[in-house]
Amino acid sequence: SLRDRQAGQSNFFDLLDGEDQNNGFDLPAPDIPEWDRRLLLKYEKELLGFYVTGHPLNEYKAMIQAYKLTGIRSTKDMPENHGVRVGGMIAALTLKHAKRDGRPFAIINIEDLEASMECLVFPDAYAACAEHIVQDTPVLVEGFVSKRDGEDQRKIFADRIRPLAQLPAHYTKEIHIRIYEENLADDTLAQLKSILKQHPGRSKVIFCVGCAGGQFA
Repeated sequence: SLRDRQAGQSNFFDLLDGEDQNNGFDLPAPDIPEWDRRLLLKYEKELLGFYVTGHPLNEYKAMIQAYKLTGIRSTKDMPENHGVRVGGMIAALTLKHAKRDGRPFAIINIEDLEASMECLVFPDAYAACAEHIVQDTPVLVEGFVSKRDGEDQRKIFADRIRPLAQLPAHYTKEIHIRIYEENLADDTLAQLKSILKQHPGRSKVIFCVGCAGGQFA
């Protein structure tokens, strides 16, 4: 109003008057680096309650398929006390203490790309793998599927939990490497030898050599 202007006061709409309609609003946006994809997904889940641009398990999808891990949805058709290996995210986590001896245990919600399921981690299992039981962490759960007395919903009773990224290190029995004669060169063999030497392990390495005539040796 005129009285406000005479008193040296202004409001938001006064800033838009005049020849320059920007009045300070045309400042360039700061050049901020993109968030790491995992951090972006984490913030999406915290802010919205769900993922928008993807799912943290997508980078493990090929690994889950290669090692034939059990899908959570398929556990509904399994017999009681059937053993399972499930790869998923810890979508929710509750820590409690047993009434009998006060030892800690965990109730987690494990989520894969298709479904979710409650998982119980009793004191012995929790003591062995507590460091891996962290919110929003991709994990491998080994255990069995069953129902508790008086309950209708099946749960996973965990015997062991470890990071999903450790799956190849613990469950790879053999590594098969195919080498084709037409692409074979001394430097290729030297590189392969160097890679194997840098990553020693207990898994057996088997070479399959494809000869020019079509035979494999």
